[in-house]
Amino acid sequence: MNTTELAAKLSGRLVDRDPEQITSVGGLSLRLAAWERQDIRPELAAVGKAIDLRRREKGVTSQELASRARVTVESLTEMERGLMMPNSPDIIRLVSKVLELPADKLLIAAGLTETSDATLRAAALRLVHQTKTPESLTPVEQAALTEFIDVLRV
Repeated sequence: MNTTELAAKLSGRLVDRDPEQITSVGGLSLRLAAWERQDIRPELAAVGKAIDLRRREKGVTSQELASRARVTVESLTEMERGLMMPNSPDIIRLVSKVLELPADKLLIAAGLTETSDATLRAAALRLVHQTKTPESLTPVEQAALTEFIDVLRV
C-alpha cells in the first residue's frame, strides 16, 4: 500500500470512527511516516504477542479490548505487529490495565524505556518464537504466556 492509499484509508476511518476519539493532522502525519518506515521492532512485537495471547486467554476480542482501553483497533493491531508508533507507550499502558498486566514491565520488555532487563527481554522473545495465532491457545502457547507473565510480575 502506498502513502496515498494509506492516507485515504486512514482519513476514511477518521470519519467513520467514534467521535470521542480525536486524531490531529500532526498525528495523522506521524502515523503515515511510521507506516512508510515500517519501523517494526522485535521487542515491541513480543509485547504485542503477549498482549494478543493474554487477550485471547481472557476471551476478549480486539474490538472489545480496544474499546475498553479507549484505543483504536488500528493502534492495537499496529502495536501487536510490533510497528513502532509515536503513541506505542500510551497504548501499552492503557491496554495493560484492562488485561491486568504490569505496564512498567511491558514497557521495559518492549524496549521503550531506558531501563533494560535481559531476563524479561529473553522471556518476551521466547514467547514470540513459541507461539502461533489460532483462536485458542495451545498448551505450548499457554506455557510460554504463563512464563512471560510470571517474569513480568517478579
